[in-house]
Amino acid sequence: MTQRFTLIAVSLFILLGATAQTEAEETPLDYYSAITRMLVLYGDMKYDSALTVFKQAAAFKEHVTATDYYYGAACAALTHQPVLAMNHLRESVKKGWLDTLRLQDDNAFDSLRTTRAWKPLMADIRGNYKKLLELFKGVKGKNLYDLVPYTDGDSWGWADRKTGTPLTAASFEYTRFAGDKGIAFMYNDGAFYYLNNKFTVYTPEQSADAELAPEARTEKAMAAFEAVNNNRYTLVKEEKGVNVKSGKTGELVFKHDYESIDDIAEVNGNVFFMVSANGMRFYVDERGKEFVKRPS
Repeated sequence: MTQRFTLIAVSLFILLGATAQTEAEETPLDYYSAITRMLVLYGDMKYDSALTVFKQAAAFKEHVTATDYYYGAACAALTHQPVLAMNHLRESVKKGWLDTLRLQDDNAFDSLRTTRAWKPLMADIRGNYKKLLELFKGVKGKNLYDLVPYTDGDSWGWADRKTGTPLTAASFEYTRFAGDKGIAFMYNDGAFYYLNNKFTVYTPEQSADAELAPEARTEKAMAAFEAVNNNRYTLVKEEKGVNVKSGKTGELVFKHDYESIDDIAEVNGNVFFMVSANGMRFYVDERGKEFVKRPS
């Protein structure tokens, strides 16, 4: 009997030890792996597990975004924890969540819409929206095709294409052209928003190219541009950097020895290259004019 008990005890010890080790190995070591795992679990409708992993991600406070809190709130709501869900939604709004339509349409929050806290929450989001539009007051009434993104340090804004004069403060994480969608900007939580000529902000959308290496971005940008422009421009890779030459004449369009060319956009016949140099990313037009504020 004693021998049998000992064998069972040893077996349990080994089993529990293995389980603990497995759980330790599965515990995300950083924010990014935690959020990725949380979204996978959410997509698989394993909301309890997703909420547990979100709590791990939330420990990395400097990284957690409005979108992260949104999904954390959804997990809490779907696991019948309305107080926690509302707390996470409030944190999302504090981080800059702007999309009232998504909140109204998302079935995850059906149980919260009849609570007293719902209307004040929506009012806070609309307040954030108004503050955002204030940043664009210098743009209102202008044709968005006449704007070009500019950088000031690590922040981005919008400038007049012809004069280079800033029309908004450099208040955004990133700005870029968006074709017929208007202009695009990244605001607060690493998500893209769009502003159209009716002065309306569109729903967020993540950038698929955000994690691409510079060389991959350059090749993708050039391939996409050349596909519709009959090799109008080609890259010249030299020892000092990357330059652009005319596909027709073979002459250099401009020479600045940029580290990489990350994107190319054509807006109303005007071509803009987004380049990297000295740790900064900014746009330059086909005449070589740079839209960047350099440190004095």
